Amino acid sequence: MMISKQNLVGVRVIRASVCVLGLLLLGVMCLAGCVTPAPPPEPTLPPPTPTPTPSPPPPTRTPPPECVGFEELPLGTQYHVPDRFSDSGVEITVRAFQWDNGDWTTDGYTEVSDAGDAGGSGHGMIVNNVNLDFDFCCTVTELTLRFGEYGGNLNMDINGIFKNFENFADIDGSNFDGVTVTVTDGLGNDTGTLKLSGPITSFALGGQELVIDEICYGDCAPAPEVVECVDFEDLPLGTQYHVPERFTDSGVEITVRAFQWDNGDWTTDGFAEVSDTWDAGGSGHGMIVNNVNLDFDFCCTVSELTLKFGEYGGNLNIDVNGIFKNFENFADIDGSNFDGVTVTVTDGLGNDTGTLTLSGPITSFALGGQELVIDEICYGECAPAPEVVECVDFEDPPLAQQYFIFDRFNDSGVEITVAAFQWGDGRWTTDGYTHVTEQGLAGGSGQEMWINNVNLDFDFCCTVREVTLKFGEYGGNLNIDVNGIFKNFDNFADMDGSNFDGVTVTVTDGLGNDTGTLTLSGPITSFALGGQELVIDDVCYGECAPAPLPPSPTPFAEHSCSFETFPDGTPVTGDTKDTQGIVWQRLEGDEFAECGFLVASAPVTSCVAVRTNYYSSPHNYLALITGLGCVNARRIEITFLEPVQEVCLEFSGASTHYVMEVYDEDAGLLGTSIELAEFDEEGSLFTTTFSSDTANISRTSFGVYSESITAVVAIREIRYAR
Repeated sequence: MMISKQNLVGVRVIRASVCVLGLLLLGVMCLAGCVTPAPPPEPTLPPPTPTPTPSPPPPTRTPPPECVGFEELPLGTQYHVPDRFSDSGVEITVRAFQWDNGDWTTDGYTEVSDAGDAGGSGHGMIVNNVNLDFDFCCTVTELTLRFGEYGGNLNMDINGIFKNFENFADIDGSNFDGVTVTVTDGLGNDTGTLKLSGPITSFALGGQELVIDEICYGDCAPAPEVVECVDFEDLPLGTQYHVPERFTDSGVEITVRAFQWDNGDWTTDGFAEVSDTWDAGGSGHGMIVNNVNLDFDFCCTVSELTLKFGEYGGNLNIDVNGIFKNFENFADIDGSNFDGVTVTVTDGLGNDTGTLTLSGPITSFALGGQELVIDEICYGECAPAPEVVECVDFEDPPLAQQYFIFDRFNDSGVEITVAAFQWGDGRWTTDGYTHVTEQGLAGGSGQEMWINNVNLDFDFCCTVREVTLKFGEYGGNLNIDVNGIFKNFDNFADMDGSNFDGVTVTVTDGLGNDTGTLTLSGPITSFALGGQELVIDDVCYGECAPAPLPPSPTPFAEHSCSFETFPDGTPVTGDTKDTQGIVWQRLEGDEFAECGFLVASAPVTSCVAVRTNYYSSPHNYLALITGLGCVNARRIEITFLEPVQEVCLEFSGASTHYVMEVYDEDAGLLGTSIELAEFDEEGSLFTTTFSSDTANISRTSFGVYSESITAVVAIREIRYAR
């Protein structure tokens, strides 16, 4: 039976009273010399059996370095979801807990105790309606712990495999992805031990009335040996894989991707099949590649790759380090260079076999064809990671070089993207630019970057601990985005002391029309900065921080709504035709309230409708009316009746950038999601998604990226989760 946190206090008081009455009766009934029996344990925290003569407490146990004994933590300290703490060099994260009815809770806690209820000595840890996730920083070969379990259900996750169970004895002998479980005792309302044997890459444990201690773990397992050739021998003959399936061979994950024909059209209807009849020049199994691409993930940058192929018709695709080519025969790409990777081909004139060799730092690789078979994809050792230059000083680009919206350029090893800018009145522009200058306006030396109505988005390729930069700010407003949190402000001094998702901002000077410095301190996963009359220089960043643990998955319900019918089931037939003959069903805004949201248009109201014949599509769309007094309508506004955690729009439109802005209930901007729609055929669909750490999305606004562009805004389906 699950006992809620709120009920535990009442249960404890009632049962404590029963224990007192029981002891009085036993004292009357027992003969002289009888030993008074210990009281039954309480459901939450059973007290230790009283001893007739007080004795000094045992000395505090100091666990060995390979054991978590909770001795470093102050007695009585509580931790809640999603707190993190460390003991004995191991980081522990408090996660959500699943009750036995399948519901999840984040209202529990864990508390440091010395009651000895897990069978150990010194400190232990009470676990009350939470899971504790242990990060040992490596794969360990064995783990043991002591437990005391006094009611409710239990959770355990090993190597990503989750189980919800009643008593520890229920999982004795279980196997989690090669890890065997051994339990002593654990029948409920008792103490015992849990032992895990095998390669343990992740481990979490939780309960309702659980106490644990002495979590000891063995040596780190050696890193698995990387198999240097993918030969498809692990896969059963005749097995087919389709877009977007993934499979693994020889330790390498392979994903089936769409294929581009020679006319530029894409298809997802092909397949890959394990075969031993088609000839690639190898032996044993090979892989037929029929109108798909195979994307190989070697988990590192490799210095060389070779493969054998047989090519018997149609065209070919290759992608190396993100550079894509569509070609006819392998011989056509002999001698090509992909971002520093040289291609060497033997034979490959068509309808023959041959070999392909790539030489250089290969970060990604995909290959596909129409009548292609491949085998023995062998790769060299992992190349050393390139040295990260710690400051971006804009000395690499030519002086006076200009960059415009969506341009990307590199300086000092960092990729920088030019993005849209938001003016002080909330409108966005894509008409700005940035250019290299050397006037010393940011307080640095040498070259610097003048920013005029754009944002610069810096990709440091990792989470960095600190960013500092010099600036000169001479007019207009400013934008900053740290870890996906966006702010529009007037002067840098306005941001001094701000906090962006754990990142603290420190500013010197920055009162306007002056120079100064900006410092960000904390785990920075993303960073963008922009202004109207802004100059920056010496953008320096610290070492890469350890990747943060993913947040505990908070379960939420998914909802979706399309526009084929109104909520009463009446098909949408349209009530208005515009000058082009397009049929519209004009909406008041609340027709889809039972879907969980209201709709509107902006800045012109009453211009949202259901469009029934969008590019001859058989489906209906929620769209902006493009005529009938609505030529200045630019955005569809979706207001959720209850806050949501994630929203996804499936839409169609012209070849341009579309933006979704997401707001909380106080109209504060939570962030934006920008998607490029590349229109290639009637009814082409695209998606844009925004997720929040908590269910606090109240409204989303969707439209074209630049308000100076007039384009179709048509949503096929709205999906959201709370």
